Order: sequence, then C-alpha cells, then structure tokens
Amino acid sequence: MDKALVSVIIPVFNGVNYLGEAIESVLAQTYAPIEVLVVDDGSTDESAELARSFGGVRVIQKANGGVASARNAGIAEARGDFLAFLDHDDVHYPTKTELQMHALHAHPEAMFVLCHKRYVLVGEPPSWFRGPRDGTPVQGFVPSCWLVRREAFSTVGLFDERYSHGPDYDWLARAKDLSVSHVMLPETLVDYRVHGSNDSGNATAVTRDMMRLLRESLQRRKGESG
Repeated sequence: MDKALVSVIIPVFNGVNYLGEAIESVLAQTYAPIEVLVVDDGSTDESAELARSFGGVRVIQKANGGVASARNAGIAEARGDFLAFLDHDDVHYPTKTELQMHALHAHPEAMFVLCHKRYVLVGEPPSWFRGPRDGTPVQGFVPSCWLVRREAFSTVGLFDERYSHGPDYDWLARAKDLSVSHVMLPETLVDYRVHGSNDSGNATAVTRDMMRLLRESLQRRKGESG
C-alpha cells in the first residue's frame, strides 16, 4: 500500500546562513514520500536562490508578511494530507517524520503529534533564553516539532496572521480549547537553534502577543460556558 504524502513547510526570511542545513535534514528523512516547500517571506538575501539549488524543492516567494503568513501560504500550496513545519534555523532528525507518522497511525483520534527538542546554542545564550544549556531534551511545542493532519486546520483554522510573535502558541491554544487530541513523543527529534536573531528576543512583542492569546482563549471559554 502506498504511504501518505507528507508536506514539510519551511518559512524563511533572510535565513541563508542556516537554510541549507534545514533543507538537507528534510531530504535525509527515513520516511517517503515527502515534498519540501520553502516559503520565502520577502527575503533580501539569497535564501530563495539557495533553496532552488536543491533538486525537488518547491520555492514559493511572497511579499514579507510574517511567519504566520508564510506558513499559511505553504499550507495552501501543500499537496500532502499530513503537514510538518521546520523553521529555517532548525533541524529535523532523520527519523522524525517516520516516528510521527507511526504515532498518528497508532492514534487515529489524534490530530497532531509533537516530539522533544534539544536547544543548540550559537555563541553566548541571549538574555531571554531560559532553557537548559547542556543539551537536555525538553518537550517541543514549536512548529518544528509538529506533524499535523490536514483536517486539523479545518477544525482549528489557519495561523492567525495578527500575531507577529507566537502564532503557533495561539494555534495550540485554540486546539486545546476545542479539545483537539494530540500525542507527545518521548523521542528527541529536533534541534532548535538559539541565537541572537531568534524572534523570541523581542520581549515587548512576545509579551504583547501572549497577553492577547490569553485574553482570547479566556473569551472563547466564557463563550462556551454561556
């Protein structure tokens, strides 16, 4: 029996320094078939040209609109019934897709599956970083750790493009409020690179978006309770 196609969406904005390693990690997956979509969100560097240098990689170029917009553009173009995401500065371990697909088949009630991640520090840790510095794995909730059934986006909706920071946490909050089931794998399958350019470094924007997320989640719960 033919296996289901998995679409891996890589949003990138001026990520030429790390993008090649991210793409290579997807092409090295033990699972097949996989399609790779790189969504260039208005980069001014050579990110799109680098992506095109890899055979079989589809490149979508768009005006800069933020990571939520880029992921949504990838979802719209993806052909697979299962969707994975990889930030341009992160890396998937070779067995990530295979193990996560096994988990979804074993848990048909689950709409998405997560995994553990390992922080990889580039230089001195930024002031905002609070994670382990010795490579100790932690549960991964960032999109690089996700594998999602396409129908989950029909239930939960797409990424909210109002969020410049944290649209992934907003999506997870909406999924939780809708009682959407998921699985967390114990395996560490993602390297999450930490450097001075991570979006998490904008403390004011992160705090603003997290407060909005919490307010809207509370409003949804109040609405459900009448």
